[in-house]
Amino acid sequence: MNANIKLLIVLSVFLIFFSFLPRFSFAATCFWPQVLCGPTLFYGWINCPESYVSGNTCYYGSYCSWPLLTGCCFNNADPNKPSCPSYCAYYAGKWYWNYNGSPSCSSNGWICNFSGYQCAPYGCCDAACSAPTGCGLSPNNAKCTPNTCSQTYYDYCSAKKLVEYDNDCLKDSTTVTDSCNNTCKSDCSCTNCTPNCGPPGTTTHCCKGVCGAECSTGETKSCTKSYTYKKCVGNCCQSVTENFNGTQSCQSDCTWGACVVSNPPSDQCSTNSQCGGCNPGATQSCTKSCTYKKCLGSSCSLVTESIPGNYICQSSCTWGSCLATCPSNQCSSDSDCVTTCSDSCDGYKLKDYGKNCSSAGGDCSNVETRYVGGECTVCPLNNNYCSLKYSGNTQTSQDCFIPENMWSNEDFTISHKVTFLGSATLTVKGDLILNSGGELTASSGSTIVFYIGKEIKLQGGKILMKGGYIIKK
Repeated sequence: MNANIKLLIVLSVFLIFFSFLPRFSFAATCFWPQVLCGPTLFYGWINCPESYVSGNTCYYGSYCSWPLLTGCCFNNADPNKPSCPSYCAYYAGKWYWNYNGSPSCSSNGWICNFSGYQCAPYGCCDAACSAPTGCGLSPNNAKCTPNTCSQTYYDYCSAKKLVEYDNDCLKDSTTVTDSCNNTCKSDCSCTNCTPNCGPPGTTTHCCKGVCGAECSTGETKSCTKSYTYKKCVGNCCQSVTENFNGTQSCQSDCTWGACVVSNPPSDQCSTNSQCGGCNPGATQSCTKSCTYKKCLGSSCSLVTESIPGNYICQSSCTWGSCLATCPSNQCSSDSDCVTTCSDSCDGYKLKDYGKNCSSAGGDCSNVETRYVGGECTVCPLNNNYCSLKYSGNTQTSQDCFIPENMWSNEDFTISHKVTFLGSATLTVKGDLILNSGGELTASSGSTIVFYIGKEIKLQGGKILMKGGYIIKK
């Protein structure tokens, strides 16, 4: 037996002996960097660069394939892992393997892609990413739990306005929630993202019934507003007060604004004439046609004449009918058409044309000259010619005379000098009153007659009896 064969046998025995030595483990640090491949045609050592870690225990196994320098390490203790595939990748001084198309995780470095024999970055395979299901060609982000937050924000009042985080016009609260996804980092730990639960934007506005607001922002309502202005009412320009429809809007202080009328009225006139009318009470001249009888010379004739008058503006600002008084008939026959003369005094007597007991004059053909009370300085008393001229109390207005039998139907008050002429008689049916300044002179033959129960009252006046008589009936 040559030396080489002997050496090979010695080495094989040594390797077999060495392979049955106890396995050791030290807190995630694995030894036995080499194992003896066999039994095969050749015996030898191959490097087992990686350990299979279970907790703090390292497990080594050995398997060799042809050629001698290719092979891989696997875990004999795991019954679910069969022998290594025919080829295992060797990259950057390390061996890597897989089985049944599923990559096996190494503690770091690379894994072998069985189908293409290519190496790719390993996936996260530690406890943080839930090994072994996280093993893959890229980090398993689904194994990282998202971060969440929740924050509640409460609406509040600013004066009468509501500041709210939503837009429902209710003083309530708004809860903001958010989440963010964590990802698996290259060191197989998860990122720690920060969700955003910051306050949302606010809306500041008026909400009716909230925070003391009378109305809501943008709200309007109908209203009426009174206006006094001038306009034509019929033919009159009158001041009228009327209600007009308008709109009230919610103000910035959450109260109702003033009633706004889009087209407020203005004066439509200033005078009645602008309305086709006149001013009540105003007058305007007019003429009225009148037909009546009048004397034309000595003839009683029917005539038609225009008599002047006035229109008077009525309360309706319109002119009334022409107000003119038509003369009554001045005659009925030609005999009525006489000449009129003026009265005049003849001593104490009145030349009384028309015999009307006054100085008004009258028919020249009907005249009489007589004593008339109150005319031609005769005292204001009745006589046989004018027996009813003075029906009540009478009094003097100047010095006067009693020329004949005269009387008063009631009291006769004397405040001036009254003188009897001749044998005249004064009959007083009421009281005879002589005031201060009053003086009655009864000449010889004159008579004063008064009735029982009546009196002669000397109130500062006096009676001068110069031969006359006072008789009480």
